[in-house]
Amino acid sequence: MKKLIVFLIICIFLPLTAFTKNELLPLFIYDKVKQVCVTVDNSGESYENEIEMGNKKFVYLTKEEGKELVKKKKIFGIQFYLEDVSFEDILDIMQAKVVKTQNIEEIDVIYAYTPLYQDSIYIDGKKVNLQIALKDHEIIAGLPLILTGY
Repeated sequence: MKKLIVFLIICIFLPLTAFTKNELLPLFIYDKVKQVCVTVDNSGESYENEIEMGNKKFVYLTKEEGKELVKKKKIFGIQFYLEDVSFEDILDIMQAKVVKTQNIEEIDVIYAYTPLYQDSIYIDGKKVNLQIALKDHEIIAGLPLILTGY
């Protein structure tokens, strides 16, 4: 009987935690975030600052508007635009570990993995779901990757 109760608790609560991971990203409460871009499907709703790309939309919003959109829509990615912050701060906030680094046309790009975001891809056989691009004093952090360019 105890095993059945434990099994039922796991079956109920595990899916609930998977649905809440995207909502609770610590970057939504970080004061250095200037703007977010949420990638959603290209159906139904229209937004003031959107760019359509095939069957997806890139919707540019304030941090608070982005947080609300993430709560109500299935997202395919999210980018946070930050100023005057280090990539080490982002790694710390997101509890992320660096997987790979590279420099592309004087932009430092860091690939990392965070347990705080459910989607991921594999790069060089390693799990990645956070990409950070640094240029001067600006940072773009994308989950699972930066989809809007840097």
